[in-house]
Amino acid sequence: MGHFALAVDVEQLNQIPGIELTLLICASGNVDFSTKRLTFRVYFEGTPSSSAEFYVQVSLPDPSSGQFLDQIGLGTGTWTVYSSPLAKSSFSSTATTITIQAGSLGGAFSGTIWFEDFVIQ
Repeated sequence: MGHFALAVDVEQLNQIPGIELTLLICASGNVDFSTKRLTFRVYFEGTPSSSAEFYVQVSLPDPSSGQFLDQIGLGTGTWTVYSSPLAKSSFSSTATTITIQAGSLGGAFSGTIWFEDFVIQ
């Protein structure tokens, strides 16, 4: 789409625990994000076609904290917007990273998962 994007190639997503991306949101210390919202777009490009076999979820700062924001279900071939208030995490005023996970709800998938248009506002 002409934007900077992050692409992850996967084979047999249903055979692995999923993929995990860690985004650094502040390298010089802590920033209070408790009034902010995270938004990005995600696209599963691959086979077989599916309407709702996959998920994307976000945690702040990471899954081991137990501080998950929202999870969305999605299929292949459609850009889907993820949007969630960062205040859902008790670490929103002190975290320096955000973790994004994508995986299968049982459906097979081989292809590329695209992420783009990351915004915190």
